[in-house]
Parts: sequence; C-alpha cells; structure tokens
Amino acid sequence: MANRRASVWRHAKVNGRWKYVKPTYGRNNKIRPEPGTYYVKWYDGRKTRWYRCSSAASATYERDRREAYLHAVEHGLTPKQQWDKNPPPKMMSDLLPAYLEEYRLTHWPESHGLMKQTLEEFYAWNKNNLVETIRRVDLLQYRAWLMERKRTARTAANKMLRVNQFIRWALGLGIGRGPVTAKGRTLDGA
Repeated sequence: MANRRASVWRHAKVNGRWKYVKPTYGRNNKIRPEPGTYYVKWYDGRKTRWYRCSSAASATYERDRREAYLHAVEHGLTPKQQWDKNPPPKMMSDLLPAYLEEYRLTHWPESHGLMKQTLEEFYAWNKNNLVETIRRVDLLQYRAWLMERKRTARTAANKMLRVNQFIRWALGLGIGRGPVTAKGRTLDGA
C-alpha cells in the first residue's frame, strides 16, 4: 500500500549543530512556535519530498493538505488521474487552429491555403463538432455535397482526403488509417 502520511519537521540549531527535529506540541495538540524553519516531509514512491513552510500554522495546514492529496492519489481521484481515465472529447473547433498552425509551418503557403479553406468549409457544412464521431458516411456525404455544387469528382475527392488527413492527425492514427483511404475504402474493407 502506498504511503499516505506526511509529517512536520523543524530545522533548528541543537547543541551548536543544525538538525531536523520533531516540533514540540502544546496541551491543545498544536505545534508550539519555536525558532527555526518548518518543513513538511512525505514520500513520493521511494523519494523523500520536503516542502518549506513559513510558520508552524502553515506547516500544519500544508501537512493536512498533503495527506488529503496522498489519499486522493491512492484512490485515483486527482485531476490528472480523472483526466487520464475520462479525457474530454476532441472537438473540431478546439483542434482546428493548432492543426492549421502546424500545417502552415510545415507546408507551402498555397497548400496551407487549400487546407484552411477545405477544413473551414467542412466545419461549416458538418453539424457534428466531435472528431471521434465523424464517420466514413459523413465524408462521403461531404464529397457528394461538393459534387452537387458543381465541383469535379477529383476536387471533391481531394477535399474529402484533406479532411480525412485532419481526422487522422486529431485521433493520432497512422498513415492509411482513418474513415477513408485514397481508394475510398477503410482498411477493414468496409
């Protein structure tokens, strides 16, 4: 079982030498203020961690706070642990600016302009903002919509593949993965 305890220590001069000593407690079970610097000590795995405090009262408060955090870590309740278990959904509106900036820095200005125009057009056309829920049918409907608007089949397919490239990037999929491939089929043959 993980360590869930923290303790208060005082760094003070004892018999002419600096030492870490336990603080003295009064009748009311509170730390007596004495000269020296107060620290809170706890273990993070095998490492010993120290936190410097300004007074005995702040050391007591920090010890209680640290023990509460160690209990939360033990039960998987910290924000990072919750984030890792249930990450927020990937929204196209959140990811689009970062992707376009990365694309601008790694491609020619003309290519960036085409990608920007295509993704903004798809974002306006698509009613769904969640990247995980965009399916092959959505991309095929987007291609059909483009062809209804007098785009050639080649232009419509290229725009569909640009959107697929963004989806692959957003979901962290490898090359040849995603809702559609260059031949219009997924890898599983659907």
